[in-house]
Amino acid sequence: MADGLFSSLYKKAVPVNARMALEQFTGTTAPITEKDFTPEELAALRQAIQNTQQSNKDNESFYRANLQKTKKEYEKSPELHRVPDTLKKESTGFLLEEMPYEDWIASQKQALATYENTRDKTSFGYGSYDVKSGDNNAPVVQDWLDAAYQSYTDPAFRMASTLGSANYYDKKGQAPYVQDTYGFSNHPGFYGNTSEMSNLDIIKNFGDRPGSMIELLASRLAPQRRPVNIALPPMQAPTNLTYTDPFKDTTKDY
Repeated sequence: MADGLFSSLYKKAVPVNARMALEQFTGTTAPITEKDFTPEELAALRQAIQNTQQSNKDNESFYRANLQKTKKEYEKSPELHRVPDTLKKESTGFLLEEMPYEDWIASQKQALATYENTRDKTSFGYGSYDVKSGDNNAPVVQDWLDAAYQSYTDPAFRMASTLGSANYYDKKGQAPYVQDTYGFSNHPGFYGNTSEMSNLDIIKNFGDRPGSMIELLASRLAPQRRPVNIALPPMQAPTNLTYTDPFKDTTKDY
């Protein structure tokens, strides 16, 4: 009882995004499961998945509709695509040309297949969460005040800044689950070459952005990776189905 009460108070006092970062620096490698999150945070995660699924459904309908277009209809407004600039007319090395109808149909079929072949998998990212601030970018640019405020007031922000991108699986005969790997990277494409910076340099240069500073310091000082195994049955799980547990080390309430 005491352990359960302490765990509940700890979750309320320290937002999950901060807790996970702290655990990273202490060398924790244990799997992250549904027990690490509050019901509100899991609800925000479900919403992010549903948002992605709706977007996927809309995209799939778009590509199916495109396949019904005749060549004559397509040629009224053809799609442009990049081709190598063999004559070096453009400094970019590419030219924009109209894509032939047959190639365009093939591209639509290929795009449609990505949805048809992954019925049991939903890949979601930062833009999937209903963050109250409306910021759908990776949550690393907020200052300390904004980050603290959103961490305590917005479950969607906490989930976005903890998980970010992940995969949701809904396989027949198994309880649905989210799977990912938790860890930090230096992302040179985003932060630039920080390899020659000292830890103090990173604090000086990125100290006004807690997400960026933690990302860079943890990629050096705490590079371990943690498996993310979150069992996530629907809010109202069907009672006439028997599920197997995809993770043998977690305890569920359903």
